[in-house]
Order: sequence, then structure tokens, then C-alpha cells
Amino acid sequence: GKGFASLPHICAISAEGNLFNAEEEEGVMSHLTPLASSLFSLRLSHNPLRVVEEGMGKMTHLTSLHLSYCHIAVLPPLVSTLNRLHVFALDHNRIESLPPCLGVSYPLLEVFKLEGNPLHSLPLSFCNLPSTAVITLSTPSELAPHPILAPLLSASASASPLSSRPLPPHCIFEC
Repeated sequence: GKGFASLPHICAISAEGNLFNAEEEEGVMSHLTPLASSLFSLRLSHNPLRVVEEGMGKMTHLTSLHLSYCHIAVLPPLVSTLNRLHVFALDHNRIESLPPCLGVSYPLLEVFKLEGNPLHSLPLSFCNLPSTAVITLSTPSELAPHPILAPLLSASASASPLSSRPLPPHCIFEC
């Protein structure tokens, strides 16, 4: 059959807890790219994806993307093309670092879930995230951010919003 191509007006897909695996001959994105112009919400959490497939970069209309518990270790720069995201859930993966320009890619971001990842630092570009964005981390006091980002981190309990503190006036970053 034609799969999703025969359903061109789907705007939301929730396929959480399936056995989608990006390492198969045809990854999950090969089935979803025909929906790139209509898909606004994609929930693929709890799937053993392991990687963010190249086709994800074509999903430029997404406003909500959930990739929690997907065993992802590397976040490729192609995710910066998803600049309409309001919600980006990457919690409980294996991500140790983020692309350096990630913060300038999401002018509409409201929620960025990163808790449960072994992050070593935050990129300086996080200064450019909207001041209203809530970024959740497991252990913000253990991160080693650039000194400009230090005022943004709270030493309080897990999942604390970074946006509770104002951005330093000199916190401007362009990629």
C-alpha cells in the first residue's frame, strides 16, 4: 500500500511505545516524510530509535516533537531546521552534548525537556531561547555551562525551569 502517503492531511501522530527502530532498512521517517507539510505533532517516545533520522529535518511544520526514552545518544544539527517547535521532549535519552547553535533555532519554544540525559554542559546559544521557555534538567548544578550561562542555572531540585531567572544583558549569541 501507499501507507501514510494516502493520508496527506494527517496533522498529528502518536506512535509511542511501538517497536520503531531507525536502524531497520526503512526507518520510521521514510514512512512519515510524505506528511512533512501537514504534520504538526509527532510523538515517538518509548521507541528504540537510537538515532534521529535524516528525514526528521524535513518536518519543518512540527510544533510538538516527543522523542523521550528513545535511546538517542547524538542530537544531529538537522534538528535546528525544526524552528517552529513549541514543545521539544528529549528527556531520558543518552545525550551528552547538544549542537552549539541549538539555542538560536527555536524562537517559539515553550518547553524543552532534557532531564534524564547525561549532559555535560549547555551550549552558549541557550541564551537565545525565549525568556518564557521552560527547560528541564535532571541535575542542573552538575552541568558545566559557559560562565555567561551560570546565572541561568538553578541549584534547586530536578526539573527546575531555567527561565525563572532573567537573561544576562550580554547574553547574545549568533551562529
